[in-house]
Amino acid sequence: MVVNNRDELEVWTEQCEKGLIEDDDIECIDFVYPITIAFYDSGREQLFNYTISSDSSLFALLSISGPGDYFSIEFPVQMVLSDGMVLTANDNDELEDIIDMAEDICDEEDDYEADILEDGQLISFLTAGQWVVTVFYDNEDLSSNYVDYQFDFSVDGNIVVDFQSNPLNGTWQTGGDNEQFRLDLDFDNQDPLDRLNQDWDIILYTNDKIMLGHSGGGDNYSDFLVLEREFPSGDDELETVLKAKTWVVDEYVVSDTDKTSDFAGFTISFSDQGLTSATDQNETIDGTWLSVSTAFLVLDYPDAPMDQLEGEWLVTGIGPSEISLQIPRGEGNDPDILVLVAN
Repeated sequence: MVVNNRDELEVWTEQCEKGLIEDDDIECIDFVYPITIAFYDSGREQLFNYTISSDSSLFALLSISGPGDYFSIEFPVQMVLSDGMVLTANDNDELEDIIDMAEDICDEEDDYEADILEDGQLISFLTAGQWVVTVFYDNEDLSSNYVDYQFDFSVDGNIVVDFQSNPLNGTWQTGGDNEQFRLDLDFDNQDPLDRLNQDWDIILYTNDKIMLGHSGGGDNYSDFLVLEREFPSGDDELETVLKAKTWVVDEYVVSDTDKTSDFAGFTISFSDQGLTSATDQNETIDGTWLSVSTAFLVLDYPDAPMDQLEGEWLVTGIGPSEISLQIPRGEGNDPDILVLVAN
């Protein structure tokens, strides 16, 4: 299709919104996210594993692929039909059969719905741990230029970059709109960091990786930057604080519901060998815990009510008598919140 002027564009847009133009999108069926996809970039001969959490993230991954790139879905995956029926595909053939079956059974409305990373989640995400550049492509592969650089994002918008024990400084800020969330990096004229000075689109993110793209004014991304979390070595501050005292749940909010009262009367202790116990007047619930270099707290309890706390908690605040934790719940959703205070 060729659109010759703005008037023609408005006509086509109106017809599309009214459903007068036949489209080839796969309707009436959706993935149940998250799904895991392995992406082999033949140009750089590198394999990336991504956890896809939305349609927009899946589209972004597909849009940056080129000839010779390969994708592999980790099965099984679930699909949900427009009537709520959930189907499971165990391989590519089953996935294709399910899509073919659902292709013409209904006609969904194609209204746009924003699905973006919340600003608060991104700030918590970036300020936990240090980051290293694993991929930087700007007309050529420049990744090796950044091997010895470690990036530390602060909540005040500053970045301290450690290069062979020599600190360098920059700034960062988030932005965007309902269509695209962005990360703006600025290192002034400090070579080679100044090559990273861009208003980057956030393409994909996982628990320890964020993929950024810059189009340079074109329709497709021409520059790519992948940052991966690298946890600092040395003493684990979270582990030290947790083992020093006993704790109680001061706040627990999940899906916007305050469930703090579920843990009334329970005192929690953390000991060596990754063991934790929650005790009230009637019972003791034993579980396991793991601190990942002060950035994450992994909890696992087998019995109620403590089993509600199972998961990988992002550490958003730590002090001698209070620890604040979150679990991001995907783009557009409020995170789960857990606050422990010393007993």
